[in-house]
Amino acid sequence: MYDEIYDFPLFHSGIEYEDYPKIIKEYIAKLDKSDHIVMAIPEYIRGVPATLKNAIEWLLASNILYKKPVSFKVSSARGDACYDNLITFLKFLNPKLHEDGMLLLSGGKRLRDENGQFFYTETNNKLQNFVQHLEQN
Repeated sequence: MYDEIYDFPLFHSGIEYEDYPKIIKEYIAKLDKSDHIVMAIPEYIRGVPATLKNAIEWLLASNILYKKPVSFKVSSARGDACYDNLITFLKFLNPKLHEDGMLLLSGGKRLRDENGQFFYTETNNKLQNFVQHLEQN
């Protein structure tokens, strides 16, 4: 788990890798060592949270995600805008994306009963496919 993106400075395109802050170089090194990157993302104002977008932007100058498996789950009341934005951003980095590794859970708390179980079979199936994808990759 990596939650240090909240401490990242704002990205700007004029900086060379050798001048990247230490925290960014460590972040890139951790991603480089990873076999598969998995993200759980909340939608924020119908889009990708700013801290995550900033973290993705720091990767633009590297090939760190090139053909690396990346999976993500977006959950929110709606989530579709965040989901679509994230796919657009990630495609610039050329990761290996697979349909079963991209999960959108729209509806938030309305999808689940008081025990946290999903009401809809389709939602359960999507979640099972997502988990199976993670286990196999």
